[in-house]
Amino acid sequence: MTAKGVGPLAFYDGRMNGKAYIDVLERELLPYVGQIYDGSDPWYYVQDNAPCHKSEFSMNWLKKNKINVLDWPAVSPDFNVIENLWDIIDKKLTSHRLRVPLPSFFMENFFSNRILFICAIDR
Repeated sequence: MTAKGVGPLAFYDGRMNGKAYIDVLERELLPYVGQIYDGSDPWYYVQDNAPCHKSEFSMNWLKKNKINVLDWPAVSPDFNVIENLWDIIDKKLTSHRLRVPLPSFFMENFFSNRILFICAIDR
């Protein structure tokens, strides 16, 4: 989500690791950023300290691609707005029996607009 709008919703089916995370960023983040920023405006990417985000592979890729990453304090749910979203999602999922695939459920119940959101579905 940016001041210039929201980006694509991305789902990933499986365990997320550094390589998979970067694959999603290459496929979803870079094209979106290229559309809304012309290179003259600075922008920062925000991610928490999940292992796939902080892996050596991920950090090297972000540096190589000159993506400014906002430093994030460890264990900071008060600053992490996504924690509030996870709470809402948890409550909605607890009250529903899913009759549609999880990505469809998310689109219908949570996202009327597009937003850059990577959801790892662990089976």
